[in-house]
Amino acid sequence: MENLNRNAAALPPAQLFDLESQRALDNMMSEATDVLRRLDVSDELMAHVHKRRGWTRKLYPTSGWIRDPELRLLVGTATSMHCLGITLLDDVIDADTALSNRELMAGTEVCVRAYELMARKDVLPLFLADYTDEWLPIWKHVMKEPITDIFDLGAWEKTAAIKAGDIIAFYARFSLAVAGREQEFRILQQVFRAMGVIFTVLNDYLARDRPTEAHSNLFALMQTGRIDRTDVIAMMDDHFDKFERALASVPPEFDFSEPLTGTYHRFRDMLVDGNFDETPKP
Repeated sequence: MENLNRNAAALPPAQLFDLESQRALDNMMSEATDVLRRLDVSDELMAHVHKRRGWTRKLYPTSGWIRDPELRLLVGTATSMHCLGITLLDDVIDADTALSNRELMAGTEVCVRAYELMARKDVLPLFLADYTDEWLPIWKHVMKEPITDIFDLGAWEKTAAIKAGDIIAFYARFSLAVAGREQEFRILQQVFRAMGVIFTVLNDYLARDRPTEAHSNLFALMQTGRIDRTDVIAMMDDHFDKFERALASVPPEFDFSEPLTGTYHRFRDMLVDGNFDETPKP
């Protein structure tokens, strides 16, 4: 581990993120697979979980301000795994998969394994310290979102900022507490809200034809004329500007900006052209 950490420290910041996030992904899927096998879940649920591999690219950045590479990897893995479990429970709420709710409840045990990982480094108390005040309002919104119709861009942006941005920020608050840098959260909150909004644009594009999301999907709402695409472009520009400025003011240990930057530019070009035929890669 020591030699690996020394070699990793010599990598350029973007390559360091690629290396560590891949290791976190491997660790997360190994732990999640072990949990699901012990629960004897169906092959269909196992495949469904393995399709969620992209979560580490979105969640691992929250650990970027922890200087100790070993601790950073554990915290990044645990937060990614906790969010993986939460997404299975969100599938129950959204009712947009063919999997049974009984099987999807395995998400609770995936979350428990994440708690076990945190306990290995004695950081679980920091995760739970403000859980009631910080997490429950977010989860309350998630529970109500499927029955809440969206009528304009402001309402869509608020929902995306809470359901995605504030969830990512919740994990970032925990990581900053581990790093002893809680005072920087107010600045960095702009980073994670921007990530939540811009990545939700991508998610809505990929889910634009699902009937269960027609009431709240950004692209479905643009198609009906409730939302103008030029307003969407302006919204994305504003969040991306805040993302860049906040990240530059408090730089992390690695550079995780490329996935969001690439997504932003691909979708901005798509919206400018009005061409929604090609599916951008996450």
